[in-house]
Amino acid sequence: MNPSKSLRPLLAAVPLVLMQAAWAQCPNNNSVVGGVLTVPCPGSINTPCLEGGEYVRLTVVNGSTYTFSTCGNNAFNTYITVKNANGSTNLAWNNDACGNQSSVTWTATYSGDVRVLIDRGNYCSTSNSCTPISITCSGAPTNDDRCGAIALTVNSGCTPLGTAPTNVGATSTGSVPAPGCANYSGGDVWFSCTVPASGMFTVSTLQVTNSPLYDTGLAVYTSSNNTCSGTFSLVSGSCDNDIDFPYNEMSSSTVTGLTPGSTAFIRVWANGNAQFGRFNICVTSVASDETCSAQLLTVGETCIYSSYSNAAATRTTNPSNSNATGCYWTNSSKDIWFKFQAPANGRVIIQTNAGTLTDGVMALYSNSNGNCSTGTWTKLTCNDDGGPGDMPLLQRSGLTPNAMYWIRFWGYGGATGTFNLCVFSPTSAQLGDCSGSSPVCDAQPISNNSYTTGDATDLNSTNRGCLLDGEMQGSWIVYQASANGNLGFSITPTTNDDYDFAVWGPYSAGSNIQSLCAPAGAPI
Repeated sequence: MNPSKSLRPLLAAVPLVLMQAAWAQCPNNNSVVGGVLTVPCPGSINTPCLEGGEYVRLTVVNGSTYTFSTCGNNAFNTYITVKNANGSTNLAWNNDACGNQSSVTWTATYSGDVRVLIDRGNYCSTSNSCTPISITCSGAPTNDDRCGAIALTVNSGCTPLGTAPTNVGATSTGSVPAPGCANYSGGDVWFSCTVPASGMFTVSTLQVTNSPLYDTGLAVYTSSNNTCSGTFSLVSGSCDNDIDFPYNEMSSSTVTGLTPGSTAFIRVWANGNAQFGRFNICVTSVASDETCSAQLLTVGETCIYSSYSNAAATRTTNPSNSNATGCYWTNSSKDIWFKFQAPANGRVIIQTNAGTLTDGVMALYSNSNGNCSTGTWTKLTCNDDGGPGDMPLLQRSGLTPNAMYWIRFWGYGGATGTFNLCVFSPTSAQLGDCSGSSPVCDAQPISNNSYTTGDATDLNSTNRGCLLDGEMQGSWIVYQASANGNLGFSITPTTNDDYDFAVWGPYSAGSNIQSLCAPAGAPI
């Protein structure tokens, strides 16, 4: 950077524009490579390295399930199309199941040959580079039926299975009541767990990186004799589709009132039986609704959500309701408690997003002697809608390192249900304040996801320009030009989001960033 040139802090964001594919499926105009391939079942093979505009032939067996994938490869943006032997009929296709890569799962409806085409990008074009296609054939998974259910352990936090299960090759289960949500049409897999002493738990499905399965449904069942041979009954209200549509289309359900020590069975399927791949799952105990049994949370460097529920919570008596004054507390509020030890830097972010509970409230407390049953409780801060949608988010600096703090969470207006929560302390100094602006020295890419509005109020009616909502988890960036010229930048959200931006400056040579923040006037 050259300090003699002008200094330009930027608050940057742009709307995301989605490009629509020009083809529903790619046309049959590719060139064949090699001879006819076969794949053992179960088993996997890799095709020769294929350029965009080429295809291979494969012999398939009726009833077997095949997955064609370039996930994990980055030679070019792929589009996979599966056609019948002469290319006249489209059987399956996919574009961008895992980033710019593609994955298709298809169950053969006949025995014979198929064509597997690979093309480049949305417009089914050619490429000068090549990539192999991984082809996997699989039968039904071991937990395709309720008697093969995988046993899960109920933990205090979400602990996924070491080996992620799959729904590839799964079939329908008969003689079991229909779940009633997530467009169930077969393809289910089964899990089980022992009901804890509280009689309640939360079960959640999790997306696996690069898996084309991102939209699940789940339901919980009981058995008349606690085994797979008994008569199954659907637990009322247990069927769930989306944790937080459209941001998280995996599923989560909290069940209460079950018999402690009994066996619960969990049914999982893809919404509409339309996606196939690996996923993960966990069962967690429901957090306590009293301070002395608050669940201990680990403060990480990034947000790692766990799912919780206040479905069975009651109103806390210590501290009293008056300690929540000003935080949308009512006599019908049902709160649950968490606790954590403050990190060495004394700064934490407590973030939530919706499950079945979509409007929550949260407060942060300290205790004069760190004892949950004695001492004086002090409400440090609270929040209603600072997070995504109507969910709360808290940021707090100046906490005493290693001291214990408590989080109180409840649903607005007495609402109950599942939600997700994390506590973390980012190592980066860039936390949404102008004074913490990240310097840019050249045409480098910047990856960032600001979680809060920072500690300072940087924007107001005199300096925010078109950013009419004020501070909304912005990222501040400062740039010092090395020569006269034009400044350009582009902002690309990694998910379907809407960013706006403003630019202030230029400022005189030698300006100090601390003296410029917050901007005194409107953006240029």
